[in-house]
Amino acid sequence: NNWEEINLPHSWNALDATDNTPGYRRSASWYKKDLEILKVSTNKIYKLYFEGVNIESKVYVNGKHVGGHTGGYIGFSVDISEVIKEGNNEVLVRVDNSYNPEIIPSQKSDFFIFGGITRDVWLAVFPENYLFNLKITTPKVSKEKAELVATVAINQNGNSNLKVKASLLDDKGKSVKSSKFSVVNSAAKIVFNTIKKPKLWHTDSPNLYTLKLELIDGNSIKDLITE
Repeated sequence: NNWEEINLPHSWNALDATDNTPGYRRSASWYKKDLEILKVSTNKIYKLYFEGVNIESKVYVNGKHVGGHTGGYIGFSVDISEVIKEGNNEVLVRVDNSYNPEIIPSQKSDFFIFGGITRDVWLAVFPENYLFNLKITTPKVSKEKAELVATVAINQNGNSNLKVKASLLDDKGKSVKSSKFSVVNSAAKIVFNTIKKPKLWHTDSPNLYTLKLELIDGNSIKDLITE
């Protein structure tokens, strides 16, 4: 009954880590959020994305355990599609920064291990088919030419007709390279072998290229991401 209203980011060690009493609290706390969702679509995927929870966490939605994470410095997502309903949804998160020698960082570290939801939390809604986990590399780069290799994961949900259209845009938004790539085992590999005379990044000319990916089903664009 005695819930304290707080804003995120939050740590229960915000004050006791610097008070006059030696030591700071290393134990667990609960967070509660009443999440209002006006409409729940059956062809959408709903996830809670936590930017950071320190250190161990368990997430419950409407009384059901939906996931958790260990480690406070990497974000994580939990799929809540099967447990939410239209109207109010109760989200409970148990967070624990107790002493545990099995968990990194070392319990003998020279900094405070603040307990809490120490970064923001988002409700993310995705289509049935979507792109995620984009990784970009540039194996070869010179003033004459460059090479780009990227991989991206696809949530197919049984759709075998998907392709990925990749477009490389220069700092002016002009398309330098564009091609379609097949989806194999719920992933696509994007390769642009020869990018002629690339505009190299420098402090005097901080040029940035943008890789735009479109998930295509026939003439329909199902999802789009850029980096």
